[in-house]
Amino acid sequence: MSDLKKVKEFGSLLSNKKKYPSALKRLRGISDETKKSLLEVINVLQHTLYPQDAVWVECELIRRFLQPSPFLERTFEQIQGPTSVYELSHETYPHIFYLFGDVHFQENSVCPEAIRIDQYIKDTIDNSPVFIDVFVEEPYIHEKYFTDPDELGVGYLDRTQRTFSDCFAKKRDLISCQTSRFHYSDTRRMFETKSQLDGYNAFRLKDNWDNYSPKEAEDAIAFINYIKDDNSITHKRVQKQIKNIKIPSIRKILDKLYTENCIGNFNYIEEPPSTNDRHNFSYYMDHLDYHSIMERTCVMDFYLIARCFRTYNKRGKEYSRPNYNNIIHAGQVHIWKYVYILEVLGFTVKYKNTHVEGTRRGGVTWSDKEQEQCINIEKMEQPMFYQRYK
Repeated sequence: MSDLKKVKEFGSLLSNKKKYPSALKRLRGISDETKKSLLEVINVLQHTLYPQDAVWVECELIRRFLQPSPFLERTFEQIQGPTSVYELSHETYPHIFYLFGDVHFQENSVCPEAIRIDQYIKDTIDNSPVFIDVFVEEPYIHEKYFTDPDELGVGYLDRTQRTFSDCFAKKRDLISCQTSRFHYSDTRRMFETKSQLDGYNAFRLKDNWDNYSPKEAEDAIAFINYIKDDNSITHKRVQKQIKNIKIPSIRKILDKLYTENCIGNFNYIEEPPSTNDRHNFSYYMDHLDYHSIMERTCVMDFYLIARCFRTYNKRGKEYSRPNYNNIIHAGQVHIWKYVYILEVLGFTVKYKNTHVEGTRRGGVTWSDKEQEQCINIEKMEQPMFYQRYK
């Protein structure tokens, strides 16, 4: 096939939603002269555009394919930080997933010479010829609602949050933020009123409810009512993501799973006793926290997965293609839930390595290895998202 025909086919695939993810493969084998011509056009275009423009982004991805970075030829044996890694894909749907589990321990890896997880993600974004969506267990921040910001600690997940803080803020100065989208995934700390937020903090910070103030009791009840409300803002956020999924089969399955797992789960909870009945009210509160955590976590996990498959309305000239290439960095129990949901959707685990055993419902069995915070990926085909262009 001639270079001209290859370039024309590539151009036609850029507007084909189903075939776009692997369009770069059409440019394989073109001559150095054709590459030079394409790079000259790309250079002119990029100098007339801004990094937030979709055309600039597409040009940058093509440039990286035509001038591949040495990073794309490297094979890493280990990553410092995760205690699990999963790669999933589907025979029909174009989405690819790489998931990395975290155990929320202080940084203390047995392979300090290995590349850190945040650097591995950053280098992949900076050098890959594909646009990447990154989902991190980071508190969802919305200007209209009350959010309890996470106090960053000294773990690897905390470091990932710090490394990409500008990308979460949608800044385009760093190259990592130009060919990626970063998503908040932790909806558990978003509330409609200050009283609900204060009630959440009371649950989180009080060791027990033997003693409580009238204000704490009032806020706790506001928090409980918020969790029980199937029409709360967090449920609405999930429903919005599901509604914007254009693949009917995925939308139908996710809507069913979400309804079965997250809607009405708190209906069995009795109304709290009077706050004046200190003994029964204390007992009630001490035994309710676990259920509130499970409900909020359920909503959080479906929010992330639904967002992975939604489509985006085009805003001006910004990049708005679907989430074809996904990286998820989150707590290990969440990772099990994501893998479970993706498998229900028909995705297949292509690679897996983990030091931690458990299920999507918890029941974590820790081993000595999980404290190593070091995972071997030598047998995982690299680089991530190689399927798009190799």
